Formats: sequence, structure tokens, C-alpha cells
Amino acid sequence: MRLLPVLLAAGASSRFAADDSVPGHAKLAAQDSHGTPLLRLSWQALEQMRAQTSLKYPKLELLPLLTILGGHKEQLQALLPPHASCCFNPLWQQGLGHSIALAAEQAKACSADALLLALADQVALTSADYLELLDCWLGSQLSSSAFYRDAPGAPAIFNATDFNALSQLQGDRGAKALLTEKLQQQRLGRIVLHRAAIDIDTGADLRRLNQHKE
Repeated sequence: MRLLPVLLAAGASSRFAADDSVPGHAKLAAQDSHGTPLLRLSWQALEQMRAQTSLKYPKLELLPLLTILGGHKEQLQALLPPHASCCFNPLWQQGLGHSIALAAEQAKACSADALLLALADQVALTSADYLELLDCWLGSQLSSSAFYRDAPGAPAIFNATDFNALSQLQGDRGAKALLTEKLQQQRLGRIVLHRAAIDIDTGADLRRLNQHKE
């Protein structure tokens, strides 16, 4: 089994940039209360999950973590280690759907059996959360997702049978509709991940996160 983990980080940060109290405009370059850029937090959680998976599931091959960049790509790529694998989405301004479609095409190209999609602004998620999702996927053998706010959502693991549907996404349409359809058809593994509901869209979100950490 080959699983491609993808970190989606191509957004425009438009709501974050509109907050005049926040220096700079790339929200994923903003730092938490310990001085770690938000993009690095999400990247590290997934990398730690990869390391732990190799010990727990030696027969599962986790391919190198791929980060999809768009807006502020130079600034954000500089926050990652030199060996980090990155891919540029030229249609990033048209919405999340194009980044997901690109991720699905990358998964096809490397003959992956499944694709893990993670959102870079879900910075409260830990490697343990991603491992829990991985356990759900392996146990159910179904495409699986986090469940919060009474609905399925990212992070999610999609089996290869979903790659064609994902590669057709466009605009701001993400994968929630596909996850909801699978849930209704009882073809979706799911786990409750309350921390997935914490994302960073505005400067106020970042301040609340930092206050919580303090």
C-alpha cells in the first residue's frame, strides 16, 4: 500500500491579509507564541506521523510529504527544510478545488493507492490526530475523514477509486460534497477530531490560538 500525504497551502490568505493588526499578508508565515511559523507546525505534524507510521505499519509505504503552494510561494517555501517536496499550483487564485485536483493527479502519477489531504491552516492537529485517521482508514479500508461541526471534513484519506472525482474539482469547491455523499451511502470511515475545527483564517484566530498555547 502506497499513501501520498499532501499538505494544501496554496491559499491567498485574503481574510488574514485584510486584518491590519497582522504584520505581513501570508498567514502561514505568521508565528505561534513559540515563534514557529504556522506552515511549519502543520508540516512537522505530518512528518512526525510519517516517521511513526514506518514503525507501526512497516508494510505501508508513506511517500514523501508533498506541499502544494500558490500565493506567497517563495516566502512559504523558504520556511520549509531544503529537502521538502513542493509543487506549485498555477491556478491557486481560482480556489481550493484546483489544488485538490492537482494533488489527485500527483497521486495518480506516483501510483499511490490512497491520498491524504491536509489543510495547512489546521495548525492544532497533531501527529497523533493524523495517526488516528490513518488507523481508521486501514481498519475500515474505506476512504476516511475527520468529523467535526456535525459534518465530515479535512483531513481526509481518499482511496484511488476517488482520484478521478477529485481531479475534476474546480474553483472553491473542495472535497466536502464527496465526503458527505460517501457518508450518506455509509461508505466513509470517520473519526471525531475536534481540533480539526480550529483553523486560522484571521488575525483574531491566530491571537486566540496563541493565548490558548500560553
